[in-house]
Amino acid sequence: DLVTRCLAPQPSHRPAMLDVGMALRKSISQAARIRRWSRLHRRAVLATAAMLLLVSAVLGAAAYNRPPYRERVYQAAVAAYETDNPGEVVRLLDPLLQEYPDDVDALYLRGLGLLKQGRVAEAHREFNAASKLSDDWRPLMGLAYCLAESGFHKEAMAIYEIVLQQGGESVDLHNNLAHCLLRLPSARAIEAKGHLDKAVELNTPNCVVFVNRLIADLALIQEPSGVLSVSAIENVAAIVDCSEQNAHGLLMAARLVAIGASRNELLAERAIEVFQFACQHGLPLEKEQIEKDPHFSSIADDPRFHEALEQALVRKQAPPKLLIEPGLAMNQ
Repeated sequence: DLVTRCLAPQPSHRPAMLDVGMALRKSISQAARIRRWSRLHRRAVLATAAMLLLVSAVLGAAAYNRPPYRERVYQAAVAAYETDNPGEVVRLLDPLLQEYPDDVDALYLRGLGLLKQGRVAEAHREFNAASKLSDDWRPLMGLAYCLAESGFHKEAMAIYEIVLQQGGESVDLHNNLAHCLLRLPSARAIEAKGHLDKAVELNTPNCVVFVNRLIADLALIQEPSGVLSVSAIENVAAIVDCSEQNAHGLLMAARLVAIGASRNELLAERAIEVFQFACQHGLPLEKEQIEKDPHFSSIADDPRFHEALEQALVRKQAPPKLLIEPGLAMNQ
């Protein structure tokens, strides 16, 4: 149309130069070019529109199916806990609990993270808060663990017994309850042994259960009528075979069999074997202390006792852990 008007025979019918310039600018604008391209390439336009609709639908579905904020943060904290990163657990859950202070799962998991960092008093507060908001046994287990770890064995035992009365069953429950029973002023060794036997029946336990059984057997054998039972001898074998061997645990095993040998001479050879094995793995006490230990009197005259003691290395090591920490699941 612009070209036709420019070629008009009458000058008065021709457009002014300003009009020509404006028309040319409009014809070369971005919008005009797009419109011309669209008219010439209709199929490409339709294909592009269809692709955009598909992408929008996929993104919309992904956003719709994405877990809520609380779930995403909680699962990230669980992953951090399972990869032994307790600091990240606490960092992730702090803002979540500020927004949702009654989230029982988050409170419990944060308590576990604090426990891993050795912050028992802070973990106790988290477990206590969670236990008031839910009938779940896990916060109670965490609460009892913190009490036992802090030396309040009677109070911890009361909570463990509540969980048992409500039908709770787990290795850590029976082990930790037995530990509390053994720490009472008047140790209830027989009752503790029963719980430890139950822990063994529930699952293949870790060395913590075997060491606590060893402590119970030591208490029982030192009673006037005490004898070394078959289960105690089997437990010594479990200590010796345990992959988490601890110098204190091995020495306790040797001490137990040596006491048994004082009541039954047939155990003397076994007592020497266990003592030699303990010496090979290092002694947690000075040799002079072991020589003066009256519990080894039944084998003290055997030359192999002194030979093993002479060759042993003193290995300073922390005593074995006797409590099993609570975990994400009730049954461990």
